[in-house]
Amino acid sequence: GNFDAEKSYQVLQQAIDLPAEEQPKVYCIWPVDFPSRDLMKELYNKHRVPIIQMNQLPGADTQWEWGHLAGYAGPDDTLRARNAGIMLIEAFATSEETTNVVGLGYPASYGGYGLSM
Repeated sequence: GNFDAEKSYQVLQQAIDLPAEEQPKVYCIWPVDFPSRDLMKELYNKHRVPIIQMNQLPGADTQWEWGHLAGYAGPDDTLRARNAGIMLIEAFATSEETTNVVGLGYPASYGGYGLSM
């Protein structure tokens, strides 16, 4: 996948600048960061083309997304993190070893829901 934020901005800006008659029936967008999410809003507000957000579940801090997106396609990272935590607890419960666990969160653009263990 392309995680180049600058390229993402360029592509979204091109979509915003497309005339109404050249707009597609739907957009599938994976916003790579907060500025991309802002451009996604601008795209929707200008053209009202439905948007399906890909791979990045809208967070609690992004009420606009919950109210305006046509859908979401991708994993449930919160459930994945929860299951990983449960698996760690179960593994250590049967182990006689003592160890430390470091849980790492996701980038800020994945904010709005807890993903750390």
